[in-house]
Amino acid sequence: MQSAPIGASLCRMFLKPGQPFFYFTAFLLVLAGFACTGCRQDSDPEISGLSTKRGFYYWKTHFALKSSEQAALKELQVGQLYVRFFDVDIPDGQQQPEPVGIIRISDSFPKAVKVT
Repeated sequence: MQSAPIGASLCRMFLKPGQPFFYFTAFLLVLAGFACTGCRQDSDPEISGLSTKRGFYYWKTHFALKSSEQAALKELQVGQLYVRFFDVDIPDGQQQPEPVGIIRISDSFPKAVKVT
């Protein structure tokens, strides 16, 4: 008769459901699984669904891009421009919010840039 290997005996002794060591081991295995899959980096960001595009915020009340700003958008291949169109405030004595500081647009938005 052949005896079971020592590792199998230890597993039967410690890895029984209900034992604290069982839950600790299960937790470590799940944590190791997340650690191994979470750090993966695909070489092509389009495949992984994580495409990075440059973006800028334009937070002035008057939209008029200078020639240097337009050149920077082109040179840096900016894909997104976040524009502040207005703020919202509740004036004293009123209960309804109102837009304040509404932007004045003197220049057209760049065609190659998505404006949000």
